[in-house]
Formats: sequence, C-alpha cells, structure tokens
Amino acid sequence: SYEPKILLRLFLHFDFGAIYCMTMVNSTSTTTPVNNRMRIVTCTTIVVVLTCIVAVRVQSLHSHVKLSNVNSSIPTWTLPNDVTYPIIASNTASLSASQTKAMVLKSLSLGINNIDVHLGGSERDGVAQVLKLIPRSDLFLVTKIDKPPTDMTDPLAAAELVRTTVATEWPLLGVEMVDVLLLKDSASCDVMQAQWAVLEELLAQGKTRALGTYNYCQFSIDCILATAITPPALNYIMRHVGMGIDDTDLIRYGDARGIRTVAYGTLGEPVALEGLLTNPVLKIIAEAHERSVEEVALRWN
Repeated sequence: SYEPKILLRLFLHFDFGAIYCMTMVNSTSTTTPVNNRMRIVTCTTIVVVLTCIVAVRVQSLHSHVKLSNVNSSIPTWTLPNDVTYPIIASNTASLSASQTKAMVLKSLSLGINNIDVHLGGSERDGVAQVLKLIPRSDLFLVTKIDKPPTDMTDPLAAAELVRTTVATEWPLLGVEMVDVLLLKDSASCDVMQAQWAVLEELLAQGKTRALGTYNYCQFSIDCILATAITPPALNYIMRHVGMGIDDTDLIRYGDARGIRTVAYGTLGEPVALEGLLTNPVLKIIAEAHERSVEEVALRWN
C-alpha cells in the first residue's frame, strides 16, 4: 500500500550496507583469522541495524497510513462531481515548513485529512514533505489562488496569472491535482470573472476536483454567477462565535444559490483571540460539558 519510491529509498540503505559488507569480506588485502572474524561481526551488525531501520520506518508509515484513514466520524458534504468533502479541516496559515509537516501528520493521526494550504512558501513545502511519505489519496487538499496585484486590472493578465500559478505550484507541491481550488476576491468584477473562467478550465483538465471562492461578499458572488458555467461549490469566510449569527446574511445568501459556507478562523485569525478563549459564557458551557473552550467554539460553527 506504499508508494514504490518510499520502499525503494528505504531498501537502498540496506543494499548499500550489504555492498559494503561484501567489499570487506572480499577484500584482497592481507587478512588473518582474527581480522576475518571481526569483519564478519561488523557486517552482521550493519545488516541487523539496517534491517531494524527499515522495519521501523515501514511500521511507522504503516501506522500513519492506518490512522490517516480513520476519519469516518467526521461529517461530510457531497459536492458536485460526487466529491466527498470532510467538514473539519486543518489550516496551515503562517506555519513554517517543519511546523506544517508536524501539523499535517498530527491532523492525520486524529483522522483529519482535509488540509487547507497556502501556495508559494513554507506551508506548501511542508505539505510537499508529507506527500513524500504517504499516498496522495490520504490528503484532501484545499488551496487558493491569491488576489492579483492591485495594479493588475487587465482581465487577460489576471487570467494568465492563474495558469502560471498552477503550472508552477502543482509540481512544487508534488501533485497533479488538488481536491478544491478557491479563488480570492478582487476589486474588479471583470478580473474575477476572467480568473473564474480559468478555474473552470482547470476543473475540466482534472487539475482540481471542485471549485470555490474565498472571502466573497454578496456582490462578488453575483459577479461570478453572472458568467460562470460551473458555480462555486463553497465560499470560505472568517467566522467565529464572537461574530454572532450571520448578521450579514451571507450564509443564507450562499445557501439560496447552492453555495455552502465554510468557516475559517474559528478561534480568530491569524491566532486565537484572547477575548474568545477567556469568554465567561464559553467557559461555563465548556465546564458543563467537560470540554475545552476551543471545542465549544468549533462546535458552534
């Protein structure tokens, strides 16, 4: 069940050790019985150690893959094209490559395989490191196209920026497709429509399995829907318990148009808000249910 390249890398260590041992035993230099015995003992030790290394690495990968598939308790949505979307995700925002790798592996051990990653930096590199250890199918990858520069008002240039981003970032991430590709908003409706048309091309080409938007208001949603062949399946917005119940009516507005709302920043953004973590009402609820404040905030969403 493992990628061939993973086992190849592991067993190459073993092969190099065996070659070294054969070289020692077959050496043409002058030897004595004592020297030969020492060489045999050394070779045996090398082979045993390398065998243990391989066994531990394979067992570690096996345990990880097994844990990463234990996410049946996480509710899912069914998106267009029968894409199964796990509704609890981990976000790599602002993490270094090593932190991202550790966070993704920890998430997988808890049964969370929906990973929201930003392109173009350390977060992407951390996810790429994880993908060298596990099958691509173990991760449900969500990523987004950044806003074009403020001075980029030409729709054709903005559209080409999307193509260039995907052509550059997918190989660096180590994938041929992502599960959901999101488009960030822009001040120009023409730019958003041109970029969305490219996302639809990428969907047809198999570069992504589903499409969505990121921080879209009602105006931006209407702009996309005016020309879209494939409407957004999801709209990601920042939303936490301190913000109250859909006071902008954006969630209901999206639902009425077949667009599900996904909340990020459930404890605040980019880090947890002190006022939320110490909120007395949330604390009372958490204590009553023997849960943490963080769990209460996540459940509220």
